[in-house]
Amino acid sequence: MATLTVRNFTQSQGEKFPEGLPATEPPEARGLRRDHVRLLVLDRFTGEIQHSRFDKLGQFLHTGDVLVLNDSRTLPVLLDALLPNGERVSARLARDEDGLWTCALSQEIALRPEDVMLLAHGRLLARVLGPMNESSRYRVQLSSASSSMFEDIYHSGHPVSYSHLSREWDLDYFQTVYAAHPGSAEMPSAGRPFSWELLFRLRQQGITIATITLHTTLGPQEDESLTEPPAEEYFMSPHAAHQINEARSRRGRVVAVGTTVIRALETAATADGVVHAGHDWTRLHITPDYQLKIVNGLISGFHECDSSHLDLITALVSREKLWNAYKIATETDYRWHEFGDANLIL
Repeated sequence: MATLTVRNFTQSQGEKFPEGLPATEPPEARGLRRDHVRLLVLDRFTGEIQHSRFDKLGQFLHTGDVLVLNDSRTLPVLLDALLPNGERVSARLARDEDGLWTCALSQEIALRPEDVMLLAHGRLLARVLGPMNESSRYRVQLSSASSSMFEDIYHSGHPVSYSHLSREWDLDYFQTVYAAHPGSAEMPSAGRPFSWELLFRLRQQGITIATITLHTTLGPQEDESLTEPPAEEYFMSPHAAHQINEARSRRGRVVAVGTTVIRALETAATADGVVHAGHDWTRLHITPDYQLKIVNGLISGFHECDSSHLDLITALVSREKLWNAYKIATETDYRWHEFGDANLIL
């Protein structure tokens, strides 16, 4: 296994944050198993870097560690919308508080409260409650003539796609193997490389696998007027809280699979570092000076320089060490984004 020692690389004035090659298609389309993507391992204390493969993850974990997964299932929230004036546009839905939804339209359209849009070829009605941060984003109340609103969305929607992808991909490509509870507007992509075989081997090794649920919403990258992460719904079961607290009590490391898990864990924890079960919404904005109470490690993808995820990650590892790791990742052709390679920070 090749190892590179960190170099003294710091940002010079005007130098752009490293950005790598985008993964334009799922690894399966490139002839790889999902757990055969590359893995860059960063020691957050020394800055040492190792290059590996994701299915070798167990080599870097210890008996007694706990991996915390987000088992939210991705919804195909990109729907057609028929506006009151007869115009057709695309709409993106995301769960909001109090049983309501956020609806982001593909064009700047001025709608008024009580206007009604027809979504999903008329299967859903969206009553406008009011605008949000910009004229193309509204808070709406959905109603369905069928017995299940989720069935209507799954029947007619498409997963949110991105400009760096080579084409549209089926919803199954945007799910983790352990996804269970529908609700995410975008895939919690850090866990995508896991396979059932890898999870089984990790359990055999004595690694605890805990699952929580956090439903992702449309992130700040979808709305440039947002300066803080939007509220996201999370569920922390008593069993998961016990697993995490038990691991901490025996000095095991808590490794979050994705920044969504960090937000949920840090929100559900009290100042004394105890995680409490519950169902709530998190508005936690984690910045570089935030003192993490629970998390000791992170599995993540590689993020763009303007991503809010980077602020969160630098609460765990210094900007200089992360910057250097990203620079090396670009030099060695790691792949960025949701179908790309993985970064383990311990």
